[in-house]
Amino acid sequence: MINHPTPFVMKNAMKNMSVGTKLGLSCILILLLVYLVLSVKFLLS
Repeated sequence: MINHPTPFVMKNAMKNMSVGTKLGLSCILILLLVYLVLSVKFLLS
């Protein structure tokens, strides 16, 4: 059972999210960006 999260629930989740989790998500996003840039460079080369 997956319910669509309401903005209120999302806001609560963000507020309750620990700093470590936020850092982890940031690292994942940065790695994804680097991966995309390298992929584009490889395709264009």
